Amino acid sequence: MTSQPNTPPTSGERLFVSACCILAAVQTFIFSAAFPLFNNADEPAHYDLVFRYAQGDPPRSFGLMDTNWVAYDAFYGTPEYFNAPTFFPDGRIPPPLWAQSFESIATAFAERKAAWQGTNHESSQPPLYYSLAGLWWRLGQGIGLVGGNLLYWIRFLNVLLVVALVWTGYRVAREVFGDHPVARLGLPALLACFPHTVFYSVNNDVLMPLGFGLAFLCLIRWLRADTPGPAPGFALGLALAAVYLTKLSSLPFLAVSAGFVLGHTVKAHHPSRWRQCLPGYAAMIFSAGLPVVAWALWCQVHFGDLMGSAGKVQLLGWTHLPVSRWLDHPVFQVEGLWTFISGVCATFWRGEMLWHGRPLAIGALDACFIGLTLFGLAVAGWRLVRPLGRNGDLRRRAVGLAWCLFVAGVLFLLLLSIAYDFGEKSSPTRQHPYFTTGRLILGALIPFLVLLLDAILTLTSHLKPRRTAMFVISALCLFCLAGGWVINRPVFKSDYNWFKVRHESRQAVTQAGLVR
Repeated sequence: MTSQPNTPPTSGERLFVSACCILAAVQTFIFSAAFPLFNNADEPAHYDLVFRYAQGDPPRSFGLMDTNWVAYDAFYGTPEYFNAPTFFPDGRIPPPLWAQSFESIATAFAERKAAWQGTNHESSQPPLYYSLAGLWWRLGQGIGLVGGNLLYWIRFLNVLLVVALVWTGYRVAREVFGDHPVARLGLPALLACFPHTVFYSVNNDVLMPLGFGLAFLCLIRWLRADTPGPAPGFALGLALAAVYLTKLSSLPFLAVSAGFVLGHTVKAHHPSRWRQCLPGYAAMIFSAGLPVVAWALWCQVHFGDLMGSAGKVQLLGWTHLPVSRWLDHPVFQVEGLWTFISGVCATFWRGEMLWHGRPLAIGALDACFIGLTLFGLAVAGWRLVRPLGRNGDLRRRAVGLAWCLFVAGVLFLLLLSIAYDFGEKSSPTRQHPYFTTGRLILGALIPFLVLLLDAILTLTSHLKPRRTAMFVISALCLFCLAGGWVINRPVFKSDYNWFKVRHESRQAVTQAGLVR
């Protein structure tokens, strides 16, 4: 197999990537602080799990949220995600409890705690993110953080995760675009500017882009090797296991990865050489299989099925539809298909955050996000159907893998949309039966940006390639950066965010029972 020349990084290149990491860190910190606690992307449920793992008590059933955790939610929760000021009698958002003297709001606080009886439908989610965040929680307690500052401390873990994501993107770009310095730097720059709001939230989806980014890097190196040995096999297996132990929605990515590894084996190696490859494959299967099987057995014992999803579906009020009714879904009509595709594409870029009961979104920016997604997929698909040489090149194979990963993620959301009759408890609903939650496939972020960059390089190859590509990629980075700030600017006016909560009264926090 031919491969791209991997040019050693210059000092200027390292400096640029370091600047991208700093930009990503600053932006993630500011927005993580600006968004109030407990957003509509199931953040209360994820915080509850972080709390449980921090106490060394992972859930073993779909029970009520921890009563100690409920006190945090009652004390710091904001109505701003779901309610506009006009919802309240005086036409304004009520002041936060923690900003008042505890004596004056003790009754309201007790009532909120008593009313909070939510069941945590995320209890069966895999443990990797919650274990990591739980250790981070304990570290925050160790340095003396309490109350709202401790809650935001968990959010600020995202700063480290996003910096690691940017650096991983750079390593992927060096493997795929080793002969093109603009693309090598373009991938970390795009990751630093990417506007998705899940990076400002406590949610296991935050870890998915980094986890599968590392797995994608291992897959590229696997494709590069003539005879993969035990070390790359072990690394690839461990990375894939980590992806599964982060989020159940990673299943389509794992299936595509397994298919590519198998296809590469059959196509690239003569049967006489398969024996040389056995140690590498054995290491991969062992390192991937052992953690996955262990977690599946945990779910079977404690939640009643190997993935722990049956109880969640029941709690959400969904019921399985017979296959004979799948084709009745409106997604198989032109209008319904566009509703689904446009929704997935837009939320893949910006997220699904609500503010005052409405999506944090701007129609013109959504149209650009949708256009960019379809453009990248179309150009990459056109490149992939052209004849490929006997061995091909690594960039073509990486783009092919990226295209399949993203499409598999979209098809997974389509399958979820048509397979269930949704109730009225959560989104999607029976009236709007579209699973357009783009963060569920955010693990494909680095692969998607790889195919988008390849599409840009393809269309600019007949012009002044380096200068034109640099201009287009720079404009795209500025668009993403500015778009994120424009979309999310309303949250800075909140009285519930960290810029205000960091001045809370420690006496009120202590009296609320939040110092442990």
